[in-house]
Amino acid sequence: MERTTILNLLVSEFSKIPEILSIFEGGSTATGFQDQYSDIDLNFIIKDGAQIQVLAQVSRICGLVAPIEHEWIPQIQMWDKFHQKFLILKGFPHHFFLDVGMFEESAPHHYLEIERHGKAIVLHDPKNLVKLENVAPDHHAEKIRIRLNTIRGSYPILSRVVYKECLRGHYLDAFGFYTSRILGMYIELLGLKYRRERFDFGWRYLSRDLPKNEYDQISEWTKVVSCDDILKNLSVIDSKVEAILNESEPK
Repeated sequence: MERTTILNLLVSEFSKIPEILSIFEGGSTATGFQDQYSDIDLNFIIKDGAQIQVLAQVSRICGLVAPIEHEWIPQIQMWDKFHQKFLILKGFPHHFFLDVGMFEESAPHHYLEIERHGKAIVLHDPKNLVKLENVAPDHHAEKIRIRLNTIRGSYPILSRVVYKECLRGHYLDAFGFYTSRILGMYIELLGLKYRRERFDFGWRYLSRDLPKNEYDQISEWTKVVSCDDILKNLSVIDSKVEAILNESEPK
């Protein structure tokens, strides 16, 4: 079944549910990077408190496309008054799944900032609730300031954790902190330069957001097979992090 056919079926059925006020597509379609491996990111604005009813309808309606092989509702949601369900359908390519998110109408934010999430594709919105917006500069600047101060405070400690575990010969312990914390924070700092509005997207979309030389350098830093490899890279990364922090906004 083609993507357009799936979307048309889903929108036709979901738009009949009175608790669903708006339907829009996000993800790679909104950002303009949709390809043959993209999933379908379908989002709703729903009536307050209607998430239980709507989540149940999501399973029923998505099951009209194909039998459901697996589904997951994250217990910890990303945002206030946001709810989400992922579904894998039988008979579809292994890479494909449905990502269905819903915002309660009174949610403080429907996460429609163009710079962060692209231009949402409105599919059903009789009350005109889907309103694209830009990142709020002051709010985002404060978010950056807080994160920079967190990195300033935590990086020297976490770098020493990696160093210490390498001295002990605990490769896996060092590797875990090295990749998740050291490289993770370095990627955030690069994000402030190359994708400022989305600096906090972590490892996502690096292939399209970073210059090739930066991307290739991080790729090389992941190719460590010993504590000696980690220690060699760590000294270089420490210097780069210090330089970026010194050039960044004041505390």
